[in-house]
Amino acid sequence: MEFTFSEEQEMFRAMFRDFSEKELAPKAEDLDHEERPPMEALRKAAQQGFLGATLPEEYFGAELDYVSYALLIETLAQDCMSTAVTLATHVSLVAMSILEHGSDAQKEEFLPLLAAGEMLGAFALTEPEAGSDAQAVQTRVTADGEDVLLNGVKTWVANGEIAGLYLVFARGEAGLEAYLVPRDAPGLTVGHREPTLGLRSVTFNTLYLEDCRVPQANRLGGDG
Repeated sequence: MEFTFSEEQEMFRAMFRDFSEKELAPKAEDLDHEERPPMEALRKAAQQGFLGATLPEEYFGAELDYVSYALLIETLAQDCMSTAVTLATHVSLVAMSILEHGSDAQKEEFLPLLAAGEMLGAFALTEPEAGSDAQAVQTRVTADGEDVLLNGVKTWVANGEIAGLYLVFARGEAGLEAYLVPRDAPGLTVGHREPTLGLRSVTFNTLYLEDCRVPQANRLGGDG
């Protein structure tokens, strides 16, 4: 079995290394000390196609294979783990969830914005009482005409402070459901940022959902 990288993967790794050495290495210590999210680096990463790393070209993604994507995250993490976690949350947990489980309309609406960095993704599963146990989620979702109302509290929401789109998990009548919640959704409040010993440039926030209204069309996938 062959375990060496392809010529294309080696080319990508060199490109990732060049980007990281120029854009992350000189600033990582200051970002960590100041607990400042790497917004400038993310903007430049978007210009390189990294924020849509594994998305198809039809959604303006770079369409990297998964080995190349792993090399991207690994290379960024060597210089700034916070930037790597921020980008991986955006791509792996949000953009790829939409690609795998979203409707055509959801893909067309959100994926180009995520790939361009015009909107960053955040992952909202963890709760004060449930932790990250999906089966213990207490946030509730109820139907209200063509919309749904979300009520609950999420904690340790990665990218919470800087996101424009939140992937929120809630419990409905049939079980666990997931919704794409824009930052400007009525009833959504981004709360305090959690202090951390490491990953100090990653924004982990509390999210408050108080009759947060989103269209039923924003439901991602099926039950469970």
